[in-house]
Amino acid sequence: MSAYFSFRRYFWGLVFIGLGVLLLLDNLHVIDFGDFVARFWPVIIIVVGLLIIFGKRPNRAYVHGDIDAVEGSDKVEMSHTFGDIRLKLNSQTFAGGGISNVFGNIEVDLENIRLKGGIHHLRLTGVFGDMILILPKNTPVSVSAETSFGTVRIKERSSSGVAGRLHYASEDLEAAADKLVIEARQTFGDIRVF
Repeated sequence: MSAYFSFRRYFWGLVFIGLGVLLLLDNLHVIDFGDFVARFWPVIIIVVGLLIIFGKRPNRAYVHGDIDAVEGSDKVEMSHTFGDIRLKLNSQTFAGGGISNVFGNIEVDLENIRLKGGIHHLRLTGVFGDMILILPKNTPVSVSAETSFGTVRIKERSSSGVAGRLHYASEDLEAAADKLVIEARQTFGDIRVF
């Protein structure tokens, strides 16, 4: 395990332990948690900002800014914080993966992929921004898409408002041995699937 992931695991573990201790002390009437947060929330924001700036980062080519890429690799794993992700995948032995973004749009073009044998999963996760997904040609695919606050459009169908959710399955999905299962989750923003 890399030092970055070890640091991140311990950092978030300590954050939750500290939060739990504060809530417990509030329940026992030792401290007033609301008063504590009201007084020290600027310090919390400063600490988080310092950790973002000076904290250890994974050894990745991209951390901030837009990503425009054509990927030919079999499996895609990408995590991004600020900026848009625009990927055109063209692997002929695609095996799924995961793409996540916090602040920015996600656009993934799967039109020209072919699957590696078997069932493969692709997870798309976004917090603030929109998501556009172009489905592969001649590939059995299932899509589950949901947004907490926004609109989900898959082909001609749409669902909007709070907790918009849709599912799509290509006609040949059930009989196919090789298939792609896509899960798209967006918190604030729209999801469009073509």
